[in-house]
Amino acid sequence: MPRKTPSFLLKGVTAFLLSLVLISCGPGPGYRNNGNQPPEPGRGSTGTPAEKGLVQFDVRAGGMTRNYLLYVPRNLNSERPTALIMAFHGGGGNAKNMADFSGLPKLAERANILVAFPNGTKGRSANGGTWNAGSGLNQGSAEKRGVDDVAFVRAMLQDIERRYKVDQRRIYATGISKGGMFSYLLACRMSDTIAAIAPVAATMTTRSCNPSKPVRVLHIHGTEDSNIPLEGGSGSLSLANNADSYPSVQQTIDFWRRENKCSGSIQSTQKTPDTICYSSCSAVQYCVIRGGGHSWPGMEPKFWQKALDIETTQTFNAESAIWQFFSEGKW
Repeated sequence: MPRKTPSFLLKGVTAFLLSLVLISCGPGPGYRNNGNQPPEPGRGSTGTPAEKGLVQFDVRAGGMTRNYLLYVPRNLNSERPTALIMAFHGGGGNAKNMADFSGLPKLAERANILVAFPNGTKGRSANGGTWNAGSGLNQGSAEKRGVDDVAFVRAMLQDIERRYKVDQRRIYATGISKGGMFSYLLACRMSDTIAAIAPVAATMTTRSCNPSKPVRVLHIHGTEDSNIPLEGGSGSLSLANNADSYPSVQQTIDFWRRENKCSGSIQSTQKTPDTICYSSCSAVQYCVIRGGGHSWPGMEPKFWQKALDIETTQTFNAESAIWQFFSEGKW
């Protein structure tokens, strides 16, 4: 007769795997979509556009010294204004991990654009940082401490614009999980600056949103996300204090459809065998990955994702879809 595994061991294994999931809200070290690792970050200090590759810079904001990584493509024309994407890691993640798994440095080289990877602030956790997405629900240390991450983003943009020529009409934001929630907050608070956002595996949790102008939105989500369920509420891998707190993704999409004055019937397009995108106007698009879990589409799944049956599609490439939406206004 087989021996029964003690319950305390099962709980311990589950807790360990869940901790990896939380780190993976900016998935863990070694993640990379389609291969090439970006270079280790150098240290920017001159304020000149001489540095190329992944460079780290510090700024002061909200009474703290904050930092971000900036990917500068090798063939960037420093005399010509260029687009800028800000990519926000998930709760427990960090900027380097976001650069590693998202494929955005490769995109920067292909499209000849700048990509910034900001670092959130750490609480007591040693795993990584988080963001104040304005939920008012104390979801993470940044919200509990009232960190002004919007001020950090403004300071970072000023710092980047001091070093490089940024096209003011082409400033964008994306992020996964908590970073995606923060992208929504930026669309609410900085609609005069940000042209479009593309949250992945997230939903809008900010208590109030009154953008001064419309912001285009591409939302990407898996139907089997157990951290931030598509239908809202809580999932089997949601944080305990987030129970029943997540609004549905559809509520978020409906809000931005109203803000962008989308009208007409909703059209669906089968993009890949497992991905359907919905839209009633080009300004707001919503891509649903059948069977997809809490992950960045196109990334290579790791052992803990397999252990928790977190599906990561290989037929839908997030960074390519995001850039097409940002640059062409459609996907």
